[in-house]
Amino acid sequence: MKTLLVDGDVVLYEVTTSVEEAICWGDDFWTLHADMKVARGKLNANLMQLKKTLKADNLIIALSDVGRNFRKNLSPDYKKHRKRKRKPVIYYELREFCEDVYECVCWDNLEADDVLGLLSDSYVNSTIVTIDKDLRTIKGSHYNPMKPDEGETWVDGEEADFNFYKQAMMGDLTDGYKGCPGVGPKTAERLLKEHGSSWETVRDAYLNAGETEDYALLQARMARILRPGEYNERTGEPILWQP
Repeated sequence: MKTLLVDGDVVLYEVTTSVEEAICWGDDFWTLHADMKVARGKLNANLMQLKKTLKADNLIIALSDVGRNFRKNLSPDYKKHRKRKRKPVIYYELREFCEDVYECVCWDNLEADDVLGLLSDSYVNSTIVTIDKDLRTIKGSHYNPMKPDEGETWVDGEEADFNFYKQAMMGDLTDGYKGCPGVGPKTAERLLKEHGSSWETVRDAYLNAGETEDYALLQARMARILRPGEYNERTGEPILWQP
């Protein structure tokens, strides 16, 4: 049996954005409208198409905890700028529908990415479905719906670790953590290839840039998509990565 692990946040956002319509009533008065029936139909069609394309028997929808996010406890700047960005009109209503109809997983303090990472070894045959490159830090089969010609690709443990260390050095300004000063994707790749794909390479890059090891560890923890065994379901807290 093949199971798809689907990034529900992305699917819901894409569907609800696509059904929004701005209507002008005259005299410069505009309102936003969205047809819930159309949205439900699109969501169902998209998910069924994924199952058909990837010849899957089942799918699990990963969703983010709406109220809490452990990375915001690590750094108050995490995704701070996104507070000003609204969700599509019927986003939360479609999420409720999704939770009623499909098998969804949402754990306290976690983003959908982390849920996908934690579930990545829970099934004999599974594929992570997302457009988010950060999930390439997770070992397993991957499929990007925006790049269907690539098909399903396999990320082994070595590549997953390399991508994680690279992300830990690069940071992600769109998510609000800066990474190592002066280190972009090309420099990060070069350092890891020249000095080894390891925490020591990451740490030394930060030290050479005048930062502390504690700061380097914070950036790595911000970049870390949780892997199997890195979450305590009883307490609802992640088990923070240690080198």
